[in-house]
Parts: sequence; structure tokens; C-alpha cells
Amino acid sequence: NEAVFSQIAMLVFLTGLIAWMGFIVWDLAKKSQAGKFGTI
Repeated sequence: NEAVFSQIAMLVFLTGLIAWMGFIVWDLAKKSQAGKFGTI
């Protein structure tokens, strides 16, 4: 039903957003040649 669909959609959206932000941080760290511990 509608409530379940919106809940699943929100979960998928948040997961995608977090993954996208994490990718951007990783990409910036890689471009700046930071070490593995330089990004934390």
C-alpha cells in the first residue's frame, strides 16, 4: 500500500544519498592523494 511504498522509497533514497556522498568523499580523497587515514 501507499505507506509501505513511501517507507521503502525513503529507505532506498537515503541509502543512495549516503552512498553517493561517500563516493564523493572517496573521490576527492583519491584526487588529493590523501592516504587511507587522511580522509577520516
